[in-house]
Amino acid sequence: LRGNSAGPLGDRLDDGDRPDFASFHTEFWVHQQEVAFTHWLNATIVPHTHSHSNACADRRARRLASEAARTRLWSLYSRDAEVRTVILRVESHIDDGFLRLRGTEDDGGFKSGGSFLEDVRLRREFERALGSYSLFWLRAAVATVLGNPGDVVEDELRGWGDGGKAGWGDGGKAERRRYATERAERTALVAALVRDRELELEFGVGSTGAPPFADGYQEALAGTVLKRTLLLVFLMDRARGGLPPNTPLLFRGDAPCKSSAAVAELALRASTYGTGDVLRHIGHMGYRLYHAQEPIREYDFTVRNLAMDLRDGVRLCRLVEVLAGAIGDDGCVMNAKFPADSRAARTHNVRLALDAAR
Repeated sequence: LRGNSAGPLGDRLDDGDRPDFASFHTEFWVHQQEVAFTHWLNATIVPHTHSHSNACADRRARRLASEAARTRLWSLYSRDAEVRTVILRVESHIDDGFLRLRGTEDDGGFKSGGSFLEDVRLRREFERALGSYSLFWLRAAVATVLGNPGDVVEDELRGWGDGGKAGWGDGGKAERRRYATERAERTALVAALVRDRELELEFGVGSTGAPPFADGYQEALAGTVLKRTLLLVFLMDRARGGLPPNTPLLFRGDAPCKSSAAVAELALRASTYGTGDVLRHIGHMGYRLYHAQEPIREYDFTVRNLAMDLRDGVRLCRLVEVLAGAIGDDGCVMNAKFPADSRAARTHNVRLALDAAR
């Protein structure tokens, strides 16, 4: 074993000190317990999609989290009384012409330009806004709003081809390829929202619904897309309620928007006609957005070294919060000092976690 061993006793064996049987297995057992506890800790406090591990348990956790998110969104869409009442009011408001995209005229006609359906710059802002949602949640929400968007999304992805991977070269590696693939899928999902296959068949040419489209198509599409956008944002705003604390975050860490209100404003502020503040305009109908993602929620809770990573107390607060089933204002993470650069801050966080665990 001398010179070839690896693990907790590798250095001792290299020095020529051969431990007795009891000592070796005691330290080996301790090391294995540390590894097992670290894995359990990460599985408990780290949001499921933050890990790209292919371990069977991690894949299962991600699948269960995805199913829970889709079930939650569908339950809101199909059974929640508030969602039904508010969205029906908003859709009636849109049908009556009081809220519409720019380019839609009072006489029912449509003039090119003025909204994200025609303007390239506004389309880019619209994609940035909805692309602020994590891919985990965007997939689930688009599937809920569109029913079965698979064919449309596949068409959009084929339009990208290998463009998402082009330019990375041999140095791209897995992380860059994954980033490019996720970016392409986000763009395809947003593109699916601004396309309606049934309208294409109704106003298009022949049985395939090919362009050019008959008069009335752009007006009908504008109303449909506006309804979908407001519905998606409203569902997302209510989605995380009632889900486990380690459910993935609603917004990406590098997203330009970190609140539901910011998403709606960036997506629609320059594309709606004569309304000013869109959220204030429809707020009296009950359409109010509350969710905002606090910076502490984006903290990297991953534990790599038990002796070092628990010292700041933030991960301990997170563990107590998850085990207690509390989150948001009820969780102790919101009261933790972050970043914990000083001894006083670390002491405060550890005491906070211990008090909450009592």
